[in-house]
Amino acid sequence: MEAPDTIRRKYEISMLFCDIADLRQFISKTFIPLCRVIKTHLREVQYWIDWQYKTKISDRDILITFIIQSPDKEVILRKLQLYLYENVSELQLYRVRIPFERPSNYIDNLPCEVRRKTYDILCRFSEESLIMFSQENIGDSRKITLFTYYYLIAAKNYFLSKNEFIKANGQLLDIMVNESISPFTKSLLNHDGISEAKDKILWEYKRQSDKNKIVLSANYGTLIRDWNSYPDEEDSTDESLSALVDIRNLLNPSLSENENDLSSYFHTFFEKLAGCMDLPPFYKGYIPYSINYLTK
Repeated sequence: MEAPDTIRRKYEISMLFCDIADLRQFISKTFIPLCRVIKTHLREVQYWIDWQYKTKISDRDILITFIIQSPDKEVILRKLQLYLYENVSELQLYRVRIPFERPSNYIDNLPCEVRRKTYDILCRFSEESLIMFSQENIGDSRKITLFTYYYLIAAKNYFLSKNEFIKANGQLLDIMVNESISPFTKSLLNHDGISEAKDKILWEYKRQSDKNKIVLSANYGTLIRDWNSYPDEEDSTDESLSALVDIRNLLNPSLSENENDLSSYFHTFFEKLAGCMDLPPFYKGYIPYSINYLTK
């Protein structure tokens, strides 16, 4: 019997576009034309994106995974490869890897219905993000504001209580701070040096939170205090995040209500959602820190 991850990949085509400097240009010159080609072969297509940062913020790649419900995956893949090859100049391509085997993650090995619902959310979030990015230049501050809002909406749908969320948020903060220090930097430091680097990151998070305390409270205070209430006006992304209620119910029996497993799902979901938003690594830790800051 094939593993869940293997079955899932039968219905995916992933490609990695390297060294993307201008997001709006990539969307208009590369991504939209590529989607048109794919749609000529498929009646319905979904995709989700994952921005991947390297040593420098400008050296970022974008991993795009198309979900295809078609038995003709290899045929479509060959046509895409030919199209990219013939239009390399027009599409302003520098380096693209297709097919690309995306790294497996925790969600890939969960039950089929959980995976489907999760990737449906990521597809919706990816589409809305690219539409927004194509229409205006979005700075890091705006990305953080939007993502923190969606992070809280996701948490309110997934966690059974505010206390459960606050505990998971603290765990996520530890993970994100640790991941914000590159493996190369860690290899040069001893235990004390790594601890000092983490303290510096947390100090900077606190400095920013102190500076933006009033704004943080105004934007998210009510969402946190009134845990069982939701905004009156919801957009399509809010609605898609409501599927996390079903996902939590599906996970409970399969994970035997193991608290660590339930948190592992949400931590992975957070990272994938942040990847859709083109959120730089440093700010992935600031999101849970700002929530921790408001709840103390």
